[in-house]
Amino acid sequence: MPSDPQACLTRAECSIKLSRTLLFVFDYAAAGAPLVQREGRLLFTPADAPVTDWPALYFRLAETEQSAFAFNAQCRATACRLTVEQLLQIYRSYLADNPCPISAAVCRVD
Repeated sequence: MPSDPQACLTRAECSIKLSRTLLFVFDYAAAGAPLVQREGRLLFTPADAPVTDWPALYFRLAETEQSAFAFNAQCRATACRLTVEQLLQIYRSYLADNPCPISAAVCRVD
């Protein structure tokens, strides 16, 4: 049974997945989405960010080991480029070290 890409068992695995999360965040911003802010273990699109057709992001970073990365997104516009489910698939592909393009409508994570 495949492991959950959002889970990490060791400190090293959590550190690697933190780096992959940051890569996802910066690639997302490079594609045109607002850059997220950080408060402790939270990364999020600020409430005062301009409303665009890019969903707002929310992450809770994993603890040092035996934990998981939480992800959520919300479309603030009438219609968004990607659904929450599509973004989650893309994010999970980054965590699994097989990143799909941010613009991908379909992204498989095995």
